[in-house]
Amino acid sequence: MTSFPPVFVISLSGALDRREKIKSRLDAQNIPFIFFDAVDGRSFDVPSLPFYDGTRRRAFFGRDMTGGEIGCLLSHKQIAQKMINEEIPFAVVLEDDAVLQPEFKEVVLSLMVTSYPWELVRFLGSNKVSKLRQRTVAHLTPTHRLTRLSTAPGGTHALMLSLSGARKLVKSLSHVAFPVDMIMSRPWISGLDLYTVQPGLAVQDLSFESSIGTSRNHKDPVDVTGWPRWIFPITKRWFKITDVIMKRLTYWGAWMRDKNNRSLTR
Repeated sequence: MTSFPPVFVISLSGALDRREKIKSRLDAQNIPFIFFDAVDGRSFDVPSLPFYDGTRRRAFFGRDMTGGEIGCLLSHKQIAQKMINEEIPFAVVLEDDAVLQPEFKEVVLSLMVTSYPWELVRFLGSNKVSKLRQRTVAHLTPTHRLTRLSTAPGGTHALMLSLSGARKLVKSLSHVAFPVDMIMSRPWISGLDLYTVQPGLAVQDLSFESSIGTSRNHKDPVDVTGWPRWIFPITKRWFKITDVIMKRLTYWGAWMRDKNNRSLTR
């Protein structure tokens, strides 16, 4: 019988209400887990961090990442590094606001034994994601399937990572200009072969305020001063155009590989 993989729940050490809530949810599904103390980056001096590319960030978004976003990124990186150090073949990573569907455990067990080669699976449960263009690559259970999305929605509240995926993730987070969900969901940045499961299996508990601490609203280039402020509209538009192009190239470029892998899993 396949044993359940380690489940790491990223949570600030003082977030007692959030911890109690997710503990009750996981206990109800009989899912064993370990709390992983999140990196609290809210007091970070972000522009001074040696691994942070502030110039690139401000050029495309008009402002720096927040300390909370950096803390979230480092928390996920530390779990991936732990997988590498301890040679953990698979791990489930949850944030403490994740709400899981009853079928979650069954699907995770199926992902561990499928012959389909995946590295990162995000359990995105929103109606918006379910309506996106996506390609079914494998059937995991009678009701759930593994799919490749044509675009790159955000969200790191619930995911499953393989050891090879952990190695790629750590490498991609060595020098950053974007939040971790943005890096994860863009294979041309992370190198990860990523998928989602449909129907979706996890949503966020919106009754809690975000631990990141701020909204990602980039309409006003508040951190751009001097001459870069005048070219920001151009660099911002360039980023959006190239992002759309890369998403399409990645999705359609993987068509033949997905077809071949599907034939191997039958």
